[in-house]
Amino acid sequence: MTYPLITTIILTYRRPHLLKKALQSVLSQTYPHFQVIICDNASGDETASVVAEFAKKDPRIKYFCHEKNIGMLGNYQFGLSLVNTDFFSFLSDDDAVLPNFYETTLQEFQKHPDAGFVAGSTIILSPKGRTIRIPLSYWPREGKYNPPDGALEMIGKYPVPTSVLFSKKVIKHVSIDFENPIYWDCDYLFQTASIFPIVISKKPCAIFRHHDQSFSNQKNSDIYEEAFNKLLKNIQKNKNLTTEKSQSAISLILYDLAKCRKHFFLLSLMGGKFEEAYEIAKIIQQHPAFKYKSLVYICTAKICKVFPVCLYGIRLLKSLKPLIWNFKNRKNKKYASYLN
Repeated sequence: MTYPLITTIILTYRRPHLLKKALQSVLSQTYPHFQVIICDNASGDETASVVAEFAKKDPRIKYFCHEKNIGMLGNYQFGLSLVNTDFFSFLSDDDAVLPNFYETTLQEFQKHPDAGFVAGSTIILSPKGRTIRIPLSYWPREGKYNPPDGALEMIGKYPVPTSVLFSKKVIKHVSIDFENPIYWDCDYLFQTASIFPIVISKKPCAIFRHHDQSFSNQKNSDIYEEAFNKLLKNIQKNKNLTTEKSQSAISLILYDLAKCRKHFFLLSLMGGKFEEAYEIAKIIQQHPAFKYKSLVYICTAKICKVFPVCLYGIRLLKSLKPLIWNFKNRKNKKYASYLN
C-alpha cells in the first residue's frame, strides 16, 4: 500500500532551544510517513549540532543552512522549492504541532481530494500557557468551503498556518507576497481559498506561541496599516474573484482593519498616550460599523486625559477579559506543556 508523503518545512533562526520542541512535536506524529526539512537562516550557533543529534536517530530529517541570512520570506520560498511530496506544511521554530495533526488533516483530504488545504485548529497561547485566541472557533461550521466562499469566510479569522496541511498543487498557483512580511501568510491562504476548495476541522492540531519576540507581534501601527493596504491591493488584482466578491472581500478587510486600529487605540490608552489614542479613535470613526462605538473611544481618551486615575479602572476591566477567556477555555491548559 502506498501512503501519501508529507514534507514539514521548519524555518529557524537562532532559537535552538525552541527548535528542539518544534522538531520533537513533528517526530511525535501518529502518522509516520513524512520528511522534515529544516531551513536554517544562517544562525551561526548550536542549531546545527541540535539538529545533528536528532538526525542521528531519525533519517527523515534533512538540514539546510544558508551561508547568509536570506530573510524570513526568502527562507519560506527556499523551503517550498524543496517540496517533492504530495503534501506540505510550515512550522516555525517557536511553535508546535499536536500528535494528531497529520492524521486529522489527511483524513479530510481523503474525503476531499480536490482541496487546496485542510486547516486544523491552532490554540494561541501566551508564554505562561494562557489561551489568547482560537481562530477557527469563530468559523460557523466545519467541513468544505468552495472558492471563493472560503476566502471570504477567513477574513478576520484566518487559520494559523501552523496547523494547515497544503496540497502540493497549491505551489504552482499561489505565490508568496515578498512585500508583505506581516500578512504574507494571510494572503497565501486567501489566494489558495480563492482558487481551491478548503476544509476546516476544529480539532486541536497545533500550538502557536504568542510572545514579544514574535515577528507577527509588531507594536508599530504603521506597519499593520501598510500590510492591510497590500492585502487590499492583492484582492483587487485577484482574477479569481468576481467584482461583487472582490467588493465583499474589500469591505471585510476594511472592517478587520478597523478592529486592528481598535487594538492600537487600547495600546495607546493603556500606555497613557491619550492624544495618540484620541487620534486613532477619530480614524476608527470613519468606518460605518464603528461610527457610534468610536464615540465611546473618543470620550474615553478625553476623560482619561483629564482624569488619569480613570485609567486604573480601565486596566482592571481589561485584565479580567483574559481571566474569563481562560475560564471558558480551561480545558486547553493541558496544551501549555508542548511549549515548555
